[in-house]
Amino acid sequence: MVNTTNSILCFILAYVIVSLLEVIISIVKIKLFTIKQLDEDLFNYTYKRISFWRPIITIVTFSILGYAYNSSLINFSWITALICSMFWLVLVIIFDLLFKVLLQYYCTYTAEELYKDNMLWTLLTYISVFLGPFIGLLFL
Repeated sequence: MVNTTNSILCFILAYVIVSLLEVIISIVKIKLFTIKQLDEDLFNYTYKRISFWRPIITIVTFSILGYAYNSSLINFSWITALICSMFWLVLVIIFDLLFKVLLQYYCTYTAEELYKDNMLWTLLTYISVFLGPFIGLLFL
């Protein structure tokens, strides 16, 4: 049986962790590799250039939270992992569209930047989200 509340909580926690790690990596990259002062334009530029880290961070984080979600279930199976994976995939597409394209803040993308220019990294990130519950299930 799929526990929707736990699934949403695990997804939101994983999404927030991934977002925070992306920001931390951007700041560390700026501090280590530039002598410029940290400003909004430099941060935005650097944030968009760490796309290759996103699938790695995502697969690790969502696998750990996939494990946490699956271990919270009484009867876990490949079917529940598949349902959770599809649910998380839909949520991450909606969250990315909402938080990275539609809402305008310091590190937003245009739809073209996210889905065309970074298509490889976005696709790998979505695959990582989809695989998270399955990888988490392997450790049970």
